[in-house]
Amino acid sequence: MHHADCVHIIELYSGIHPEEVFPSIQLKNNVQILRPSDSKISPLATRDVIPPCRQIYQIILT
Repeated sequence: MHHADCVHIIELYSGIHPEEVFPSIQLKNNVQILRPSDSKISPLATRDVIPPCRQIYQIILT
């Protein structure tokens, strides 16, 4: 169950009678989410053109 922005819900159903549940959790992995602080769109070099004269762009994330 890897997810950065959500809580996982676990539903338990007892067949005949109520049961007492003591959930516990053990973390095995730490996942750090890296997001860019800034983005910039710029054209590529003059050789990066799709005929007829359509420029290709790049996004630069920092």
